[in-house]
This record gives sequence, structure tokens and C-alpha cells, in this order.
Amino acid sequence: MTVSRTPRSQELIDLIARFAKEDGDHATAIPGVSVHRRSATGTKSCGAYKPSLALIAQGAKQVVLGDDIYRYSGADYLPVTTRIVEASEEKPYLSVTFGIDTTRVASLLAHAGGGVPASTARGMTVSSVTPDLEDAAIRLLRLLDRPEDIPALLPLIEQEIIYRLLTGPQSARLRQ
Repeated sequence: MTVSRTPRSQELIDLIARFAKEDGDHATAIPGVSVHRRSATGTKSCGAYKPSLALIAQGAKQVVLGDDIYRYSGADYLPVTTRIVEASEEKPYLSVTFGIDTTRVASLLAHAGGGVPASTARGMTVSSVTPDLEDAAIRLLRLLDRPEDIPALLPLIEQEIIYRLLTGPQSARLRQ
């Protein structure tokens, strides 16, 4: 799958690559935010996840949930088990994970409109990244260059990311 890159998408790739210089999962100075790099496709890994937004800037990942297989790549996001299926030394898999604080979700529900959906749906899906969501993720990662700004600006950017998710195509899942 070929994903066309915008200057904003390239900035996201560059930011993640700068903070994940080696393969692995890397915690950042921002609580709940980690960056990830893999230079090869890999073995399956299993785990349990808390509510989160996983944004892939480059490469692709496959997630299996029961009989369902989800594949997502540079233009998608997945609000959370996994196997890297597209990566190389030249073009490593790069992603950022943002932990979602469910108490913040509850406090923003009134502002985002709508209520909690009656139907139950799987807690996982893949959706296209909107420019507004990508922009907020870039601004979040830019904070790593200015740690003195994190205490003041992090709550605002977190609120925007949650708001964008609550008003986006998969808002029902997050509301649930």
C-alpha cells in the first residue's frame, strides 16, 4: 500500500524517528506517550492494552482480535496485539502511542455532543487519520523539544486529541 505523504505527515515521521533512534519501545518525558521503531517485520506479540490511540507514521502493523484481523498503516489510527508487517532498515516502522485518560473523556463528552451509544461494538477499529488529529499529534511530540512547556501545554493538547476522537468517525467506540 502506498501512502502519499504530506509535509505534515513527513514531520510526524521525522519527530518519531528523532525520539526513537533505535528499534524498540521508547517512553518519553510526556506521561502516557511512547514512540516505537522496528526495522524488520516481526513475530507476533500478545498483550493487554489500556485505552489508547496508536498512530502509525510509517510502515504497517497487523492486529488480531479473535477471528478479526486489522491492518493499519501510515494513514490510519487504531485505538489500541500485534505484528509488524511492513518495515525495513531504510524505512522502519514508526509509531506513537497516546494513553487515553477515561476521566478526561467523560469530562469532554458534554462539549463533544451526543451521548453514550446504546449498542456494543468491538473496542478496536482502524480509521483514517484526519488532518486535525495528525496536527495535534505533531504538536504533542514537538513538546519533547521544549520540556519546560509540557506542564502548561500538555493538558491542552491532550484535551484536543480526545475531543478530535470524540468528534471523529469512531466516536461511538470511545464514548462506549
